[in-house]
Amino acid sequence: MKYTLVSLIFVFLGQIAGAQRATTFDPATDVVAIRKNTDTLEMLVDSEVLALSVRESIPGVSFVDSVRLVRFARSGYLLAYCRSNSHPEAAITLAILLTETATGTFYTDQLVISCSSTGNCRECSLSPACACVKGSGSCEQSVRLINLKKVTLYPRN
Repeated sequence: MKYTLVSLIFVFLGQIAGAQRATTFDPATDVVAIRKNTDTLEMLVDSEVLALSVRESIPGVSFVDSVRLVRFARSGYLLAYCRSNSHPEAAITLAILLTETATGTFYTDQLVISCSSTGNCRECSLSPACACVKGSGSCEQSVRLINLKKVTLYPRN
């Protein structure tokens, strides 16, 4: 009985420790997604660690609301909905190109298409073009080459 109780305690502590592991994303080596079928991608990296990498890598971004995968124009993109450092009410939508290998795996590329709101626009869309979808302002599109940074997301205590 005593050994069983000790064994159960070690198993339980191991599960707690496993749930609190740090997560690292290295864009130079980590696969972001895999192809499930012609139009669908499955994300392999935790969206929180991708959001951290985007925030750390893209100048002018203070907060990342969400990150998801999309396909348009026959390419895969990591789509990030962000907020601006200089204007917290301004929305920024980023589309980071994904590079596909012959085996159907996707890595992040350097190409970043940015669509940022101006005026009273609260959200911009990039699909199919940069346009305001919430509010009455407009959106400005830019294209730049940026390498996402390697980041580690530590568990919250």
